[in-house]
Amino acid sequence: MIALELCLQTETNLAANVSLAREFGVARLELCSRMDLSGLTPSPAEVAVARQHWGDGPGLVAMLRPRGGDFCYDAAEVALLRQHMAQLAAAGADSVVLGLLTAEHQLHQSAIRELVEFAAVLGLTVAFHRAIDASADPALSWLQLSRLGVARVLSAGTPWHSQLPANQGIAQLQAFLAAGGPELVIGGGVNAGNIGAIRAQLPEGSAYSFHLHSAVQRQGRLQADLLQAVFTQLSCPLSSPLSSPLSCQPG
Repeated sequence: MIALELCLQTETNLAANVSLAREFGVARLELCSRMDLSGLTPSPAEVAVARQHWGDGPGLVAMLRPRGGDFCYDAAEVALLRQHMAQLAAAGADSVVLGLLTAEHQLHQSAIRELVEFAAVLGLTVAFHRAIDASADPALSWLQLSRLGVARVLSAGTPWHSQLPANQGIAQLQAFLAAGGPELVIGGGVNAGNIGAIRAQLPEGSAYSFHLHSAVQRQGRLQADLLQAVFTQLSCPLSSPLSSPLSCQPG
């Protein structure tokens, strides 16, 4: 089955949400504060709570983003990211997700390299978030991230400010997968109604997973029925007819 990653806001229902995600066999949790700002760094205390309920296994990812707005950080903010990264690692995170661009919307390669190397010292893997979709040349950014040692890249395949969901970005997602490199984490408007159709348009056996947030939650609480609907679609053979999105049964 294709791996599923969930984004959880840390300020509400954290323990219950983490426990339910673990019960369902979710592969990874991305912990974020302030989802009204598209996700900021959670507190170490919140990460520690999540670790307590997630258990000892891998898959606990913490957002590393000090403020809302753009993804252009000065030297002081990069130093703050290092400080926060060390705190998150000590609290129990085993991965961080970050994104840094220059004023020209290119990857800030030197800062990314610095943070990836520091993460390795801390025993963390690094994912790159949808800042790739805000970059001037996502295809070039993907190749650069492949060389920088990033483990995963989150993308909808659509421009960051377009509000277009991932099922409208298939061509770009296919191009990322064809290029090889990091695991592609597909997120942005993914839900039980379109996840099967997205899967059907991607190369079988390629390295990708799915990322969901609001599609499996109501008022900040993870919903078992919504999660089950997604897992049902992920268990469908690709040859199954998907005209009725929820018709396939878990197998």
